[in-house]
Amino acid sequence: MASSTNQGAPLTAGAISKAWLSDGAAAAGMDWAIWVLWASSLLNAAYFLPILWRAWLRPVPAAWPEEHIAARGWRETAWLLLLPPLATAIMTLAAAVFAQSPGSPLAWAKLIAEREYRHQPLGQHDNAANVLRSAR
Repeated sequence: MASSTNQGAPLTAGAISKAWLSDGAAAAGMDWAIWVLWASSLLNAAYFLPILWRAWLRPVPAAWPEEHIAARGWRETAWLLLLPPLATAIMTLAAAVFAQSPGSPLAWAKLIAEREYRHQPLGQHDNAANVLRSAR
């Protein structure tokens, strides 16, 4: 799940954040930033998809290696190994589903941006160069 988010797969928080960044880059006339986001998605896919394929989709070996794992009921691993990936997957889905809610990271970013740039006349921050010049 986390690798899908890094790649910006649909219905993940990564897709929402990349969409907002792309919209902002297009509005600011910074087309190169959109290409950087696409390149980031492709590099993440090139890195993570082979790992996922080896872990989940590669055919099972004919002879399983000799292992001595204590029986744990229906699960194969200890709770301390199982809980972090489950929590990450749940939080990733929650961040995507509740992205428009008042307490989401997106709402905080909008609030901060509104408070930071509210005093500026409309059009003064029409591109990144003007934003950087006004910050100095």
